Amino acid sequence: MFTYENGEKSVLDMKSTLEQGGVFTPFRQYENFKRVYIDDCNNVAWDIDPNINSNVVWNNKVDICSDSCYVDSVPL
Repeated sequence: MFTYENGEKSVLDMKSTLEQGGVFTPFRQYENFKRVYIDDCNNVAWDIDPNINSNVVWNNKVDICSDSCYVDSVPL
């Protein structure tokens, strides 16, 4: 669930994204998926390997831009 600065709330269903596979394949496992965070650019992000700093190793991070999250989410 997202809560925006204007008070809006929405939910983003990640099922179809996870089913596509590709870079999102590791996050089909709940233990990996729940490591989600908001990065310094306000993107929804996951580190592929949580022991590697994604600010140093850029290809360790998978993210979805905040605009896409807003457009693709369903208002509550």
